[in-house]
Amino acid sequence: MRPTHYLAIAIRIFSILLLLYSVPQFSLLVGVATGGSNHIDLPLAFVFTTTAAPLLAALCFWFFPLKLANLIVKPEIDQPIEAMDVLSILTTVLLAMAVYFLYYAIVDAVYWATLWLIAERSLDPFYLDADNKANMVATALELLFSGLLLLKAKTLARKVLLIAQ
Repeated sequence: MRPTHYLAIAIRIFSILLLLYSVPQFSLLVGVATGGSNHIDLPLAFVFTTTAAPLLAALCFWFFPLKLANLIVKPEIDQPIEAMDVLSILTTVLLAMAVYFLYYAIVDAVYWATLWLIAERSLDPFYLDADNKANMVATALELLFSGLLLLKAKTLARKVLLIAQ
């Protein structure tokens, strides 16, 4: 197996997690569409988007994991794993960590976007206290850093190996 195959397995697992995340969002969609959403005033288009986006992403990740892995992993490290060097292993581990952190960042971003929208439509500013705003900033940073880790995993692996020597 090659590093792209291992990353494709991680992408498939990521797609399963996104699919599982979209199930509770689907119940929110049904509640808003039928009017039984406990007086939460959310636009149907927003709830549909927060339900459909993870579902569509999960389907894309499930059906095209190797294509996505080939986009992420550069050809020079995608060699057969007869004798894989430390740099390739570390790069693959960093990419798997990036996918893991990206999943939680996406889930948190949808949560905070929903909470923000509820707070804007509510007369009670309870939802947007200082702790929640700090968590929103932390989620944005998590999205940024997981994206950077996906894009620069090999560079970071090289720097970590230089420090280790």
